[in-house]
Amino acid sequence: MTKLLVESPDGSERHLLDADVIDPAYAGWTMAPTQDFDALEVEIRKAELKAVVVGRLAEAFAAGFSPASGPLSGHTLQVRDQDDKTNWLTSQAAYAAAIEAGAGNLKAATFRTADNETIATTFSEGHQTLLDMAAWGRMLMARSWVLKDQIAGAADMAELEAIDPAAGWP
Repeated sequence: MTKLLVESPDGSERHLLDADVIDPAYAGWTMAPTQDFDALEVEIRKAELKAVVVGRLAEAFAAGFSPASGPLSGHTLQVRDQDDKTNWLTSQAAYAAAIEAGAGNLKAATFRTADNETIATTFSEGHQTLLDMAAWGRMLMARSWVLKDQIAGAADMAELEAIDPAAGWP
């Protein structure tokens, strides 16, 4: 039986449908007949797994960073969007400059937690917290890249099914 590969207008979704049953919900989608089911199923599964990885990365950032030690231990710092990340990078640079100027022990670095609590730390403590956050962010990105590379390099369904997109995240 001939199948149709249907792809959403923005290219974000692909489905394999029976050619003799076309659902009106797919109006406006690109449709192409195919007989190469194995290759098509692999490509569809790759797209599904990649979407899981992208979603897991977004969820991790949306959940925020929880320092394991220091004065902010037990609190969560928001890293939901680019504004949050820019604010933390700006603070990291400012705290580093304060330390360089000899004010590392001054308790004037402020953090606003996800619970809207303001916590003051020394510039040295605040800088270390932000370095820890950066390391956490690098680990998240590295895990997503490893998974995306494994997905892209998989040759068949067996290799794809061996990939666990939920495992190994910091």
